[in-house]
Amino acid sequence: MNVKEVPVDLLPILPRDYSDAWAEKTLQYKEAFCPRQVGHNPIEEEIKSWIRIGRDLAEDLKRRGLSRAKKRIVDMMNEFFGKTFNNRQFANLYDVSQWLSLRINYHANYEETLNMLHMFQYGIFRSGNNNWALDEAHSWMKMRNLAYKSKTEPNTRQGKGFVYKLLVSRASNTLCSRFQALTLRYHEEYVIVRNRAKHQTIPGQIVNQHIFNHLYKGAIIRRQEKTMKEKCFNNEEFLELNKLLCEAHKKGFTFDELRSLLQNVDKDSRSGNFLFNVFLFNITLQFCNHEY
Repeated sequence: MNVKEVPVDLLPILPRDYSDAWAEKTLQYKEAFCPRQVGHNPIEEEIKSWIRIGRDLAEDLKRRGLSRAKKRIVDMMNEFFGKTFNNRQFANLYDVSQWLSLRINYHANYEETLNMLHMFQYGIFRSGNNNWALDEAHSWMKMRNLAYKSKTEPNTRQGKGFVYKLLVSRASNTLCSRFQALTLRYHEEYVIVRNRAKHQTIPGQIVNQHIFNHLYKGAIIRRQEKTMKEKCFNNEEFLELNKLLCEAHKKGFTFDELRSLLQNVDKDSRSGNFLFNVFLFNITLQFCNHEY
């Protein structure tokens, strides 16, 4: 069977680009995907049919790409990072999300977690880590007995082709958005590598530059902490404070003394003695962690 050659940019990424103009320009390649029917259809019907086929092909590639990228992330958690979920291997992306949502997992090896997030959002689409997508694109072309036309212009790069670009387009955007939303919700921060300057101007956010996986420049976007009076403690912070107060009580501080100290911190914040009282309170808590 003869290999059918098609242009490297045959199918557009965006649905809106499947226009009549695109269909008229590329109609000759319709037969590579759909055998010519007996008889002759009016050109208008041929164009509409080719637009539908093109959109369906693109949608299929995007779905395949997202599914394959999810599997790649699960495989990396099981094999490359060697993590487990509830004493078993990760089965799907939901397991990975559940693992990352837990504070104890997220902060156990924080640098590794940041590298994970960078890899899952961006790294698996970079050269050297994108073999899963290249293999999928090759299989798709081979299954349909297709090959790209060679570039005729001198000194022109062939590029990866429309199949690869469609495979990674939805996967890249979807996974990036999902992981950013996940870590922002549970840990009040997220990882980016693109458009870092744009995030500098968003109120309530702090941009911390960071090098991921020992090589790639990016940033960690964090929500600014609220003032002391507005801050709501999480369960772990309440437990830590309770532990320190109990230690202070064991060392001789009475309930009334500790309550008075905290009340003075709040009351004197408007009288210029705020920093001094915070200092005294910190000394008290630090004192509780040491034996006489």
